Amino acid sequence: MSSEPTSISLRRVLILGNGGSGKSRLAERLGPALGAPVHQVDAAAVDDAWRPIPVDRRRATEAAWADADAWIIEGNGLVTLPVRTRRADTIVVLDVATARCVARVVVRRLRRRGPARPHVPGAERLRARYLLHVARFRRRVLPDLLAAARAADADVIVLRTQDEVDRFLARAR
Repeated sequence: MSSEPTSISLRRVLILGNGGSGKSRLAERLGPALGAPVHQVDAAAVDDAWRPIPVDRRRATEAAWADADAWIIEGNGLVTLPVRTRRADTIVVLDVATARCVARVVVRRLRRRGPARPHVPGAERLRARYLLHVARFRRRVLPDLLAAARAADADVIVLRTQDEVDRFLARAR
């Protein structure tokens, strides 16, 4: 007999993980499955010219999202993370291999010409600094994200492979 429940009830889901780990893709699939709006932290963090939005405005935007009864919010943003963790009932952490994340970031950018992802203003930029961040993420950022997730009053689910993501989606309702 399997120890995994056949279904899991989700209302307010926070998705965290490295660039290229599949946060946006998971959110895009989970939102319609749950009938919940999807919000991306990147969209609250930068304006159309990729200039940072002041933290107080970001917190206000994210607080408005988090105060709703149901939502999917994807993205890290450690500065505003407590705004999201305080209301999440489930926190999904995508802990995908670094090489896979770097490859996905590069391929994603090469496939897209002009504006990047629709939820991110401006053109997505592929810079050495960002690739270095992705390469160092598991060592430098993931421990803080996991600690924040585990400190929250929420179920924490860590997914490492596409099979695990697919099984999670199959059980989500």
